[in-house]
Amino acid sequence: MSNTIETHTETAAPEQETVGTHDEPIGTATILLNVWVQILNLVIFFLIFKKLIWDKIAAGLTKREELINKLKNADKEYDERIEKARKRRREIVDEGIIAKNKMLEEAKIEAMKEKEDILKQANVEKENIISSSKDKMKQDRKNMEEEWVNSVKKTSLAIFDKVVWEKEVMEKYLDKVVIK
Repeated sequence: MSNTIETHTETAAPEQETVGTHDEPIGTATILLNVWVQILNLVIFFLIFKKLIWDKIAAGLTKREELINKLKNADKEYDERIEKARKRRREIVDEGIIAKNKMLEEAKIEAMKEKEDILKQANVEKENIISSSKDKMKQDRKNMEEEWVNSVKKTSLAIFDKVVWEKEVMEKYLDKVVIK
């Protein structure tokens, strides 16, 4: 094994000597060629870069710039939105209060109408009751008077029957006395 290593080393050593021992001067043409090749490499690299990646990077940078501007204005926009929301909330509450008051007013008016209708109906019923009561009282009074007259006649007849023996005379007398 040591033989292969030596052989390999022997072959490598002469090449290293040749590379390191270049004493030839580099010409201007070679330098210019190298510069032009490097410039060409850069141009190709930039063209490929522009074709494949530049649009994505530019869009990303634009988007990032917009986000940064949004963040700068975020507090202001947030305050504006909060204020708009508060104004809208106030409007909604005011509208609700107005609607509530309107509904209450309508309910009061409706209640007053219903109250008036009930009172009118009650007055009509009261008048009907009073009228029927007066008629009934008249009828009852008439009946009571008739019953009183009849009871007075009966009582008087009973008394006169014991005192006087003629019933026709007694009845004529009672009719005159009771009717007057």
